[in-house]
Amino acid sequence: AALKEEFMAVDIVLERLPFRMHAAAKVVINALLAAVGIVLVVYGWKLFQFTAGDTSTSLGYPRNLIYLPVPVGGLLLTVFSLLNAVTHARTALQPRPRE
Repeated sequence: AALKEEFMAVDIVLERLPFRMHAAAKVVINALLAAVGIVLVVYGWKLFQFTAGDTSTSLGYPRNLIYLPVPVGGLLLTVFSLLNAVTHARTALQPRPRE
């Protein structure tokens, strides 16, 4: 969803913005998503490390593996959001396409 920008959104306001402002708003949105991703990486990793010594009583596997998707997902969200932000920033700097 982050790579293709398919998050749920209400685009009523964005669709009414002029071309450059629309692209600039997309840059800001993706930068905010990247910030959320960084928070997920940092605190997800802390949670992963905090539960490192604990093992599942019934299955015997490390419980911290349950929390590993949090920092991994945060990292992917950060990378894809930054890539999208750069793409929209380039779009904002290009001449407006003729319709």
